[in-house]
Amino acid sequence: MIDNNSTMGGRLEEEIYRVHGSITGASKAMGAATPSYFRPYLNNTNRIGMKVRKRLEAIGLDVDYIVTGVKKPVEEEADGISHEMRRKFDDIEYRMMQLTKEFQELVAMSKRGSKPL
Repeated sequence: MIDNNSTMGGRLEEEIYRVHGSITGASKAMGAATPSYFRPYLNNTNRIGMKVRKRLEAIGLDVDYIVTGVKKPVEEEADGISHEMRRKFDDIEYRMMQLTKEFQELVAMSKRGSKPL
């Protein structure tokens, strides 16, 4: 991981590691076939368009920060939970749904007598 948030690629990498811990983890969450999906964005070869922006937001990344370099101030909502905490809760919930889906697929495979890949 690079310590450079002066470029869009550097901020993308920072967000990926903050939310998913690795580029591989983010690519799995996004449904990309390989981590190389991110390479042109990390190398600042490609710019983030609307389709990619929506996909990055769906896996919990702060795309506004990635694009502009400006982090949103942490504000507390009426229930006392900050936006940052809410985003982390949403990310954990998303990952739990993915794990539940994978677990259900394994259970179904075991009932059919199939071997997992």
